[in-house]
Amino acid sequence: MISLFILKSCIRGMNYGVGTYVSQLTTSLMKYSDINIYLVDYFSEKYNEFTIIKSKNRLIEINIPCPKIRLKDDNQIYKYATRLSDILTDFLHQVPNVVFLVNYPTTLPFVTELKKRFKCSVLSVVHSAIWQMLTIGCKKKFIDVWMNRDEFEPAVTKELREEKQLYEIVDRIVSVTQYMRTFISQYYDIPEEKIVVIPNGLDSSGFRFLNSHERIKLKEQLGFQATEKIILFSGRLDKGKGLHFLLQAFNEVFRQNKNVSLVIMGEDSGMERINEFLSYCNDSWSKVTFTGFLKYNEVIKFYQIADVGIIPSIYDHCPYTAIEMMAHSIPLIISNTEGLNEMFTDSQAVYMEPIYDIDGKIFFDINNLANTILSLIYDEGKCKDIIKDYPELIKNKFSSTRMAREMYEVLKSLS
Repeated sequence: MISLFILKSCIRGMNYGVGTYVSQLTTSLMKYSDINIYLVDYFSEKYNEFTIIKSKNRLIEINIPCPKIRLKDDNQIYKYATRLSDILTDFLHQVPNVVFLVNYPTTLPFVTELKKRFKCSVLSVVHSAIWQMLTIGCKKKFIDVWMNRDEFEPAVTKELREEKQLYEIVDRIVSVTQYMRTFISQYYDIPEEKIVVIPNGLDSSGFRFLNSHERIKLKEQLGFQATEKIILFSGRLDKGKGLHFLLQAFNEVFRQNKNVSLVIMGEDSGMERINEFLSYCNDSWSKVTFTGFLKYNEVIKFYQIADVGIIPSIYDHCPYTAIEMMAHSIPLIISNTEGLNEMFTDSQAVYMEPIYDIDGKIFFDINNLANTILSLIYDEGKCKDIIKDYPELIKNKFSSTRMAREMYEVLKSLS
């Protein structure tokens, strides 16, 4: 038996792609009878006390609450990591072939403690890169900082050093893109043979397609006109998602065609940031909808009525948004940036070419993006050509069954 402990902290990403990943992977791995799964929900807000829930056969949820004080420094963080290890000690001594799966570089203190105290394997899944978050995707800036890191303040490079350290001490690394496999090897000096690429996967068997009458009815229920074209963005409202480029382009789209709406599905972290994005909507107030965070059954409704999906990310890594839109046969406009450009061929999506300024920052041409949207929303033939491969693409490349099978082989090699 393999005893798989999946660490899932109660942080923002768990409401989005990483949360979907954990859910899809857990459900699919449960089909293998020689795996017991322990979901370790730390910094948990569900319960005020340590709580264990056996939700189904071979699946146990371990809820470890947040500390009563906010963790302000490394010393406090490592104390919390030590306490987590203490709590899990009884489990780890009673079960065979323990493998930990971690999803964030911030798990370094916990992984360090585990490696000191227990005989276990640790697998790190790379969903995103610290350097991209710190530099908003500017690789040139990262290279400058990383290659000359001894000249910078320690605080500037601390997170990058910790990310590298995590990849050094774990037993295997799973990257959702080939791009990050190459990057980690090149810049962090991690042997490529230690890293395996397993793209994200989705179980789309329960998705339901609406006929034209049902689709019109749902559009009207959600407040849109029957003939209105819906452009859909789904994701966090972060600069790295390129939303400011999309909003500017939509102003031009709306100027040329009034029968179109832009729906922005995703959570914002506060009024200051939402106000920043709202400032781009001056010429299209009535046609831009910010839904905020939605439960998945509400998200599905917008997938069912969307005419075009758009992912204008400055950086991204095999996002579930793209896979979910693909599974709903929504033709996609997507950034031609590293990682994202591995997902589709040129005939399976309309790629937006990035522009790099002298400092290496990424931009998109607003008029070109607007013209791309306009050319696609009313070209049914082109839309059909784009989506015709989507069912096979989901089945062969982005299915949860394929993802679990490849992950199972990695887990077997570690146990």
